[in-house]
Amino acid sequence: MSEKRFSLLLRAVRFDDIETRNVRKANDKLEPIRSVFDDFVHFVIRKHCTIDEMLEGFRGRCSFRQYIANKPNKYGIKIQALIDSRAFYTSNVEVYVETHPDGDSPSRIVKRLIASKSKTTIYNWNSSIPLTNEGHFEKKQKGNFSGFLETKKREVNSTLSRYRKDVLLTSYIPKKNKNIMISSMHDQGKIDSESGDPKQNQKS
Repeated sequence: MSEKRFSLLLRAVRFDDIETRNVRKANDKLEPIRSVFDDFVHFVIRKHCTIDEMLEGFRGRCSFRQYIANKPNKYGIKIQALIDSRAFYTSNVEVYVETHPDGDSPSRIVKRLIASKSKTTIYNWNSSIPLTNEGHFEKKQKGNFSGFLETKKREVNSTLSRYRKDVLLTSYIPKKNKNIMISSMHDQGKIDSESGDPKQNQKS
């Protein structure tokens, strides 16, 4: 197929019924492409995966366009992506449209994206102890260990671990900032002294 032919088809192709579009969009803003979109992102995830957000640059008319100041494009479509950490393949994605039929809280988004029986790393916006996944810590997230947020008196390269039921919480200070991880994969608060930078293998 020639590029000209492909471009013509791309401009003309549609995935929804215009007569019922408004009714369907009332519950799901992504409904015009929802069925094709769900098929496109279908992939059997392996053991290790990561969830993070990305902003696809876009300044056109869109009711769910987002503004994120610390992103290069600043304006665009916010997407939560589940990536196979070993294959570097996008297994699943969810477009943030503000009003998803099943809810838009971070925990609901993670549960929709995540694969069962996988070891998943998630970033701060999605992390919380109830999810018991690995991820960076969010200060404002309710239910987390507030004591781990105090780092002014902590030494650089120091590590602190604490347990709550089946969750191991580890706080590591790489420079003068904190890095807190919630983990349900590990069961011991030990540092591997034989791997990584020796300077980082200190205990608090």
